[in-house]
Amino acid sequence: MIYSDMNLSYRFLGDYMIGASYSYGSDSFSEYRFLAENNTTVSSVANYGNEQSFSLYCNVEKVFFNGIWRMSLNATAVYDRDQGTIDGQDVSYKIWGGEAGIRNIFKISSSGIRATLSYNYYTPLRGISRVGHHKHLLSASFSKEFKFGGTISVDAFNLLNYRPAYHYNTESYAYREKPKYNNISLQIRYTQKFGQSRVRGAQNRSNTNHLGRFKKN
Repeated sequence: MIYSDMNLSYRFLGDYMIGASYSYGSDSFSEYRFLAENNTTVSSVANYGNEQSFSLYCNVEKVFFNGIWRMSLNATAVYDRDQGTIDGQDVSYKIWGGEAGIRNIFKISSSGIRATLSYNYYTPLRGISRVGHHKHLLSASFSKEFKFGGTISVDAFNLLNYRPAYHYNTESYAYREKPKYNNISLQIRYTQKFGQSRVRGAQNRSNTNHLGRFKKN
């Protein structure tokens, strides 16, 4: 598969960014399913044609209450167009989709306690032999950073229990997948930093009159 893409973006007023991107892939391949003899279903992978994607997106980043609350918003609209055939059958399709999300970081105390709450929404996606459903993702985390360089955090993912489900309908073949398992996950992590960080080292070197080489605007 040969893949190429182009992206243009523009940031203004410090907190806002808009952009557009285009991608093209030739000799694309995908997994697909088909109905074989004796009423059996076969999964396979094949090259089928080419795919194109065009998207428009925007991002906003804001800080409130002197850094206590940091918020970022993003939204994207996408147009996908796939063209091709598999075993003489046309598998081309066109679809508009989109996604949007918000991420909030809260500085609960000056002692290094932080909380994060994120939500993302995705419109149904499509492949050459499957159609998805609306996707809602919600996650939250709490962390505590210690002066000696250690950080402990508790992360909860997929709190809305999104389960990837798909369906597909043609004149000769149809199927539906809807998992029943619980997909919520909880993670407890501890990380430890050793030695002097590169950022802190750069700050120390900047204090030895190296900044005098740069002109002030």
